[in-house]
Amino acid sequence: MKSFYFIWLSLFVILMISCNKDSSPSNCEKLEGTWKAESWKNDTTELLGINMPIINSDLIFKTLADTTGDFEWITNYQIGGMDDVIGGYKVNDACDEVIITPNGGAASEDYNFHFEGNLLIMEGTIFGVDTKLNFSKQE
Repeated sequence: MKSFYFIWLSLFVILMISCNKDSSPSNCEKLEGTWKAESWKNDTTELLGINMPIINSDLIFKTLADTTGDFEWITNYQIGGMDDVIGGYKVNDACDEVIITPNGGAASEDYNFHFEGNLLIMEGTIFGVDTKLNFSKQE
């Protein structure tokens, strides 16, 4: 009789462990939120910072529904003022690539992305230029 209870208890524990949902968010879920640019490089030239062409930049990925969502990208330039771009974004099934498409028919930008701690790193060839962007998550 004790062995019968032991078998059932073992099966119950195995079932509970196998049904335990992973609580860590996916890359797609991590992408959602407000990101502040820490570095913006075209080829190897840094463009972001004091006395640089780009003063600051915030990228907001709004809530993702399936594989698509809306974004807003606000960039302040030394010359030319502010650029506020809104549109939609789409992630691939592996959640390591995002396509950003501005409203109004502007060209899409395709980035590979990954996370290093609290940093979002986006890389792509945009208009023929190798671009690497590092963002920190804003709470």
